[in-house]
Amino acid sequence: MNYGRIEQGIKYHVVDRNSPNTVSCRFDSVIVLESSQCNSIDKLVQVFKNVDTIITSDIDLSQIHEQLKTENKNLAYFKSIVLIGHSDLKALVEILELEPLVKTGSTDEMNLHETFISEITTFGGFNKKEVK
Repeated sequence: MNYGRIEQGIKYHVVDRNSPNTVSCRFDSVIVLESSQCNSIDKLVQVFKNVDTIITSDIDLSQIHEQLKTENKNLAYFKSIVLIGHSDLKALVEILELEPLVKTGSTDEMNLHETFISEITTFGGFNKKEVK
């Protein structure tokens, strides 16, 4: 199992956790699930048909990995499960659900400096000249 395989610099597609079976682009997709949604091999196999990485909490990863190796070696070695604390999972879900409500600036084709200025002026409401 590739523990924590998510790489910086890659744009991942976050899958709607309420409908993981409607994913059109499977590669580089991430889903955030409660442990009850992925605590058995059958549930994991279903989710891994559509996504590459699951972020969850409170599952016995060593036991699941052993069962996955028996069930499907490709899933066991080429998919990822990232475990985080339960409170962090709740906070992450909240961010993902509220994110569309947060006003952010466009950052397409901008360097880090320009991105920071765009985000701080749009989100914070600061004057662009003052930020520069």
